[in-house]
Amino acid sequence: MRGSGDGAGGAGEGGKLYIVGDFWLTRRGHSPRYYIAWHDKRSGGRRSKSTGTCDFQQAQQILLDHALKHTRIRDVDPSDLRLETVWLRYYDGHAKDIASEEAARIALAYFTDFFAGDTISELTPERQEEFHAHLRKLGLSEGYISRILSVGRAALNWAWKRGMVRSVPFVADVQTSEDRRQAPPRGRPLTLEELGRLFDAATSAHLLMFLRIALNTLSRPGAILDLRRPQVDFDNRLVDLNPEGRRQTKKYRPIVPLTDSLLPFLRAAPDLYEKRRNGRILGCWPLEHFVTCYGKPLASIKKAWCTARKDAKLDKAVTPYSIRHTLGRELRRRRVPAAEISILLGHMPVDVKRTDLTYSPFDPDYCQATKKAIEAVCDDLQRHTARRVSAAQSATLVQVQDHPTGQPPA
Repeated sequence: MRGSGDGAGGAGEGGKLYIVGDFWLTRRGHSPRYYIAWHDKRSGGRRSKSTGTCDFQQAQQILLDHALKHTRIRDVDPSDLRLETVWLRYYDGHAKDIASEEAARIALAYFTDFFAGDTISELTPERQEEFHAHLRKLGLSEGYISRILSVGRAALNWAWKRGMVRSVPFVADVQTSEDRRQAPPRGRPLTLEELGRLFDAATSAHLLMFLRIALNTLSRPGAILDLRRPQVDFDNRLVDLNPEGRRQTKKYRPIVPLTDSLLPFLRAAPDLYEKRRNGRILGCWPLEHFVTCYGKPLASIKKAWCTARKDAKLDKAVTPYSIRHTLGRELRRRRVPAAEISILLGHMPVDVKRTDLTYSPFDPDYCQATKKAIEAVCDDLQRHTARRVSAAQSATLVQVQDHPTGQPPA
């Protein structure tokens, strides 16, 4: 996020190059360094201190940190508190520690760019509508705009509940609850023939591992990329999709059964990465994540996914969520109880307590109908792909190597 200002050279010597709350960046004399300046209420004059850097972006971050430490906000009138101060406080005091940190940071950046210099009282319905129109011009969907607005709404309410501001305006949504219910899924479901083409088009080991985990767990993409070895209980055949230390959110990450079709691939996944050059080992380190590239966990699978989707001749509506939606449809088709499907999808049934889901996975009958149906889907999928995907074809599995460019074993 950034505050208001015209950039490194926008105001000239002594000008306000970048403003955060009551503080701003400036230059002094012939010094190449940036300075933090502010008005001293006691003396009535201006004070400043050096950031110690000539780099504008570094100076911006130093200014942000300084403003957070030295600005006390309490019971401020909405006309006296800038919106970017609220965004900054919300991110530093809450959003940076939540599971959806990246999404919140991006959403707040949209607000900061559009409402630079505005106060809370200037967030009128008319300005909000202008913001909606601005986001639509950027090509954002109504659903994504709705999610951006929810972050801004949460930030304002967070500031009000902590007594920072006397009142906050209502942030209108662009979607109704009915719109959200009728919205199409984020990735269209696939036929098994299409899914087989996608598996065959995967030319990187990390994408192939991603596909196998998605096929057998119905996980959201983020949960798959987060999956680490301590989360897999090979003895009890369970996979806990929520890493230790991560707080559960509305997008609940359940404990799911470890299928026979996925088991050998997780067991064979390399637990050590060796960096080599000209046949010499330059270094090695342990691998904790299952989906890695060059020994490092991935934040996104987008590049490899788009390449495979194109090679499989699939349309752009096919996203990493498509496998989750495909399996959900297949499980319903195979008459799996709706309660079991809800558990695997992370849709908390209203009559189930979260504490029950902590211990119920150790019941021998836990989600057995789902497990059998997933195995059946893998058996049917095997007829449409040259890859090993079913338990019956995995007995002679060759260890999957963590190599991002070479063709993984079929």
